[in-house]
Amino acid sequence: MIEPRDVGSRIRAIRLRLNLSQEQFGQRLGVRKLAIAKYEGGRVPKLAMLNKIARLGDVPTSWFFTSESAVPKLREIAVTHSLEDVVLKLLDELQISDTTPLTVRRRFEARGKELLIRCRRDLAEYRGMLGIRQSRRQAGQRPPRHSQ
Repeated sequence: MIEPRDVGSRIRAIRLRLNLSQEQFGQRLGVRKLAIAKYEGGRVPKLAMLNKIARLGDVPTSWFFTSESAVPKLREIAVTHSLEDVVLKLLDELQISDTTPLTVRRRFEARGKELLIRCRRDLAEYRGMLGIRQSRRQAGQRPPRHSQ
């Protein structure tokens, strides 16, 4: 079972990987240095803040609550060719032609790459969540119910 201090140590690992002080990390997240110190000390932030930290650290939010100790490297996750094909088809739908200015083409290509990275990150997070659910089922635990 993951303890609050484990979540804090993972937040700290992200901050250190980004080579940021607590103050710099807090500025990027829109909170004070004291909040970062509390998070790293074991106070689990709200889900919205965890999502911000995960995005900044390029990790899935589910990683804070898994038994994996190493900071994941999402860019190394294999993505099926079909996903890449979808992104390419979406770019084709934009009907960017050779007559389109180079700066505009580059901007759309950058957006396409960003879309692919987001899809990879979301897939990795979804796989992580499925892994947690599967491990709970194997351990005989019920998955937590979502309040509405």
